[in-house]
Amino acid sequence: MTADSREFPVPTAFRLAVAAVAAVAAVAALATGLLVSGCGDGTTASPTTTSPTTPASTSTSSSHTPTPVVTTTPGATRASTIDQNPSCTGYLVITARGTSEPLADSNLLSGVARQIAAAHPGRTRHYDVPYPADAVSLSTTPGDAFFGASADEGVRLLVGELNVAARKCPQQRSIVMGYSQGALVAGDALIGASVRDAGRDEAELTPTAAGNIDAVVLYGDPRFVGREPFNVGDYDSTVDGMMTDPRPAGALDAFVDRLRDYCVADDFVCQSGGRFAPHVSYFTNGMQEQGAQFALSRMRAR
Repeated sequence: MTADSREFPVPTAFRLAVAAVAAVAAVAALATGLLVSGCGDGTTASPTTTSPTTPASTSTSSSHTPTPVVTTTPGATRASTIDQNPSCTGYLVITARGTSEPLADSNLLSGVARQIAAAHPGRTRHYDVPYPADAVSLSTTPGDAFFGASADEGVRLLVGELNVAARKCPQQRSIVMGYSQGALVAGDALIGASVRDAGRDEAELTPTAAGNIDAVVLYGDPRFVGREPFNVGDYDSTVDGMMTDPRPAGALDAFVDRLRDYCVADDFVCQSGGRFAPHVSYFTNGMQEQGAQFALSRMRAR
């Protein structure tokens, strides 16, 4: 990873497309009475982030000029402290949203979290990781993924939330979910720092925190590894994610029975060299429901 202090304009095709899909999802949820204030169970932990600043480091780019999908002002600050006295509920549902998605009920994973909360009314706490979810640069060109300090901050917050919860609420079970950049954050938070792309200088999960995780659900993972046994979708198993350093095969073996990594054919994020449109198909292709049902089945299995 090399330093890069370039400035990029904020509104882009990717940001607008994600916002449009999220708006459609929000309208659909309202029409069916699913969209409620908070997280559907009366508890939410989603503090506001501060304005981004220049990161300490970013990934290197390919030698040719990419077609931009999202370009933003680089980086992130340590915007949020970790709550050292969380409320203890039966289940902690942690979601890490995708690049440019809002911290709001319209992001992809909020729908999954609502389904879990509805099945366990009054027994879940939802923590939508309040990391910046921005990118220095991102395009459909393979290897052109520059998440900078944003993803590092996401790993710090996610690991911190799980570790504190395990210490303060040892009987509480956890569900961890991530979409797009959030799948990078969630996946890398679960593994050792030496094999991470994001959060290499951040803490690792304690054994108790790792053991308390009932289910992990990822969508459109930039570090997708095509031949892993927990993958789901019509992806090409010979193709990995867009990043130049996919997770080492077997890095997530400790979660193999608790993990589903959803990837659709030609999604440029989890299928390097693909297209943009499939990456937002998770809002409408039924995989939100599949992810929720997998998590609920794991919760019932205990």
